[in-house]
Amino acid sequence: MSKLLTALVASAFALVPTWGPLGAALSGVDALFYVDGVHLTAHAPIDVQAMGAEFYVCSPYKFLGPHLGMLAASPALLETMHPDKLRPSTEQVPERFELGTLPYELLAVDDASTDATLEVFRNLYAATQNTWLRNAMALAILTAQRREDIALAQFKDFGAEGWRCIQAKTGHKLILPLDLRLDVIGLSLADVLRQCRTTGIVSRHLVHQVRPYGNSPIGAPIWKDTLSKAFHAEVLALGMDWEGRQPPTFHELRSLSERLYAAQGNVNTQSLLGHRDPRTTAIYKDTRGAEWNLVKIG
Repeated sequence: MSKLLTALVASAFALVPTWGPLGAALSGVDALFYVDGVHLTAHAPIDVQAMGAEFYVCSPYKFLGPHLGMLAASPALLETMHPDKLRPSTEQVPERFELGTLPYELLAVDDASTDATLEVFRNLYAATQNTWLRNAMALAILTAQRREDIALAQFKDFGAEGWRCIQAKTGHKLILPLDLRLDVIGLSLADVLRQCRTTGIVSRHLVHQVRPYGNSPIGAPIWKDTLSKAFHAEVLALGMDWEGRQPPTFHELRSLSERLYAAQGNVNTQSLLGHRDPRTTAIYKDTRGAEWNLVKIG
């Protein structure tokens, strides 16, 4: 039996193949249609049957979830397939396709994660004694950029017109004006830039070590994973009740920033986030139950 593998979206060019003819061409022949939808799933409604696909796969990390693999397929079709496995492993579908113990902690995060709220940001921003984390948080919520772009931001990228940011993930080029201002936190991008300069440390990077740490000297950049770990530790130190859900991550400041600017009303959040499709930006508006929604009348 042959197999056709196709990607519905090419990351570099945002191209969506015409999947209808592909599915039709495979209908009735000795082949299975396997669709890699990891780049499409977060941006459009998915109808696997209309595609004519036997298998459709994606990953929740594309829509702010954990790094897991997800497969949609007919249980009856999966029953006919027998992968190599250890004899003690179950024959049940879909468990027979797992390599070992399921990552239950990631499955729980995918179903019960908490988005960042303004309350969490304000509490953490006021409580932390970590200078570079406070600067990173301010830059993240003010600009809505990803953690890797926060970690890579350099003073040389700032000029009279603003921050020339080339997004590391997509290569998308943005100019964020220095007078970009988020009213609810009372800061502009110019304010955050000045704040990052007040450490008294000579460094190329806005977010930098203010004291030696391990192998990192004073002035060294902060790696993106270090941002996440420090933020997580400080969030836990707040002692807040997460009501059985996972506490927010540094990455979710990007979503919070989008929602705050959308409420403010004078910033194009699709442009700010660097999205080509407004449906991608719409995903960032979902607070997953973390915030109260006021019913407006009149």
